[in-house]
Amino acid sequence: MKSRLVLSIMLIFSLTACEKFIYVHIEESDRLLVLSGLINPDSLVHIHVSRSQQLSLRPEDSGRPPKRDTMIIADLLLYEQEQLIGKMEHIGKSYYSLPEFFPSEGNTYRIEATSGEMKPVSVETILLPAIPFNSFDTIRLFHDDGREGFSVKMQITDPVGQENYYAMKVTAVQRKWDRNLEDFTDEQRINYLHVSLNRGNEAAIDNIFLDINSDVYLDRKLFFRDQFFDGKDFDMSFEFNKSYFYKPADTTHFQVELEHIDKSYYLYAISQQKYRNTEDNPFTEPVNLYSNVKEGLGLVSSYSSTRKNFTVIWTK
Repeated sequence: MKSRLVLSIMLIFSLTACEKFIYVHIEESDRLLVLSGLINPDSLVHIHVSRSQQLSLRPEDSGRPPKRDTMIIADLLLYEQEQLIGKMEHIGKSYYSLPEFFPSEGNTYRIEATSGEMKPVSVETILLPAIPFNSFDTIRLFHDDGREGFSVKMQITDPVGQENYYAMKVTAVQRKWDRNLEDFTDEQRINYLHVSLNRGNEAAIDNIFLDINSDVYLDRKLFFRDQFFDGKDFDMSFEFNKSYFYKPADTTHFQVELEHIDKSYYLYAISQQKYRNTEDNPFTEPVNLYSNVKEGLGLVSSYSSTRKNFTVIWTK
């Protein structure tokens, strides 16, 4: 006999957190622990703990996801390279952390969790080293139709002999426009550019986005892998225009962040994209989100970042 469960999975990211209710079919069983979080060397380890929830079949609850547990009292142990680092502390709202501990690139991390009568769970991730840019260049563009823009070109050398997975995020910060004052304020506005790499090179696009033949986006990041440039220099480029921004200020500050990610993070992003592509189509097979938590559900993965900043002063 099967039942339908709803999972509340919260992913912890460097800048934002998002919460999604995902419906999946699993064999009827006890409720499972759900762990989620992203580990990186620039911050403390934060893990969110929840549990799978039974979907109510009452007519009055139709269309309503069940309420997520607001607190799970659990024991979480954090290991680095098989050595116990310590027991993580509950810091509120189902989050757990370990004070004053920052992960290191190149190490493997494992989390073991127990809570009441639920099955113990564990999850492991490798914090891969950041990949530096060999080169990073920006070029101002003036289009025939009068639009002003910029081209960004960069190159990395992909590590040889291993599968590598990447995510890229482009952030733009400028002064915020106040509609009432009809002027810019000192408050900052953050934009996230939705970029596609090498858009003018269709062969490169086909090579990067093989899994679902489209750009893979999650939490404002573009995901791709190295299947066709393993161990080689890889050139990346994208363009953006001033018209992208509503009421652009005179000056915009950009940050390009390239993440070297664990494979599990990539697989989760792929499953998220497939889920979004099929969720409104009743004739497709249901898509389950990827999980790397043994005996439980969720995602705990990792990444290391390389960042480049530059400032654009727009012409009048």
